[in-house]
Amino acid sequence: MKNKHIITVFTAVALSVTGYAQQYEGNNYVGINFGGGLNSLVYDAANGDKKAGGGIETGLFFGHFFNDNIGLGVGLQYSLVHASAVYNYTETTAGLVHPSNPNLTYDLHATYNDWKERQSVNILSIPIECLYHKPINDKWDFIGGLGLSLDMYVGGKYKTKDGNYTLAGTYPALGSYVVSDMPEHGFTTYDDVFGAKFDNRTKVGSSLIADAGVRTKLNEHLGLYMGLYFGYGFTNLIDESKSNSILVINQSDPKKIDYYGSLDSREVDKAHLLRLGVKIAVDFGWNKSSKKVVDQKPTVDNEAERIAKEKAEAERLAAEKAEAERIAKQKAEEERLAAEKAAREKAAADSAAKAKIVAEQTKAEAENLLKNINATVYFNSGDANITLDDKTNAAIQAICKAMNADKSLKIVITGHTDNTGSLEANMKYGQKRAEALRDYMVKLGAPAENIECVSKGPKEPIADNKTLAGRSKNRRATVNFK
Repeated sequence: MKNKHIITVFTAVALSVTGYAQQYEGNNYVGINFGGGLNSLVYDAANGDKKAGGGIETGLFFGHFFNDNIGLGVGLQYSLVHASAVYNYTETTAGLVHPSNPNLTYDLHATYNDWKERQSVNILSIPIECLYHKPINDKWDFIGGLGLSLDMYVGGKYKTKDGNYTLAGTYPALGSYVVSDMPEHGFTTYDDVFGAKFDNRTKVGSSLIADAGVRTKLNEHLGLYMGLYFGYGFTNLIDESKSNSILVINQSDPKKIDYYGSLDSREVDKAHLLRLGVKIAVDFGWNKSSKKVVDQKPTVDNEAERIAKEKAEAERLAAEKAEAERIAKQKAEEERLAAEKAAREKAAADSAAKAKIVAEQTKAEAENLLKNINATVYFNSGDANITLDDKTNAAIQAICKAMNADKSLKIVITGHTDNTGSLEANMKYGQKRAEALRDYMVKLGAPAENIECVSKGPKEPIADNKTLAGRSKNRRATVNFK
């Protein structure tokens, strides 16, 4: 719960500063960072197997750049680190005085079976770094840092996660008898979960730190940094004078066990910090203008600088004027092209409208032709050869002309026969006569896809098939619009 309170306070302070800051890219900046990774304690347990753990980082920072590349940074950083150890061994502590019988000394035997202990340590640091900045492109910059960190251990705890241990005792004055099942005297097997505070807050340590990453400009006022961080503590955070065992029977109440943990016992004599992970930061900054006024006469260098500035300003204005003229010409050209396009579209629309009117007139004329002219072609008995008189040929040509002018016009050519011969043969002759007339009209310009050919054979006579003249009239092909 204490760790959560520390993180909450850091976040609240950072967000408050962010809310009231006016940021733009300059030579000073402040920000907030968050990170996490392999934040662990590096140590060797005398009788246990140590495992590294993860943790988090968060903090505030301030940076100042002396020029385009070199700067100095300082901050306030909170870190939470973890580690764990598993024990499987028996430890004997000789010459203890049991509180229930102060006249006798005893030897304490503590046996650990898969006893897993997790350590958590809170660290408050003041990092100081030399900074290096290098632009990558218009949006991305490389930023790296190298320096030292002052580390203060502000709290921590131990907590058992698994396993059990057995406390037993032997009294030299009573021989080799082992006391192992007397819980009222502290000698028994324990499966309880133990916890204790890390009792070593007075030490102040130092670490080598480094980080490297890239920063992108979110807008004119904000920057986002993403990178890696590293830190290794030189200082041993363990008090080397610790001589207690991890577990000891309480000297006031033998039913209680004093739990010292790995770092507050003789199990570990040296421990260092290792921090390695990913970091994200949001920064905001400002330019610091000098208030010092120099009262002196213009020098040759100042005059040259003034002339150079005036020249640069004149070139800038000339460039802006040239750009404005280019934009105006481009706009005029675009307007001219747009006007030409509109004129072409209007002409095309007018042409389409006229063509529509002509097509409608042509169709009306074609329909009138079919009403007033004879578009019937007659055939000799037993053939499908086209033989037209002048009047019929003129009618057929007029229809072809109309269909060529208006591609929407469609016709049906129907072939007929007399009743001479079988019905099957007459149906085939009727189809041949219709197709013969179609082929003739296609040669005259009528679109073939707009002509449908059908056969009625002897089914629709217009004259008496009993006479020669009647059969001659029945052998025909007729044209009709759909």
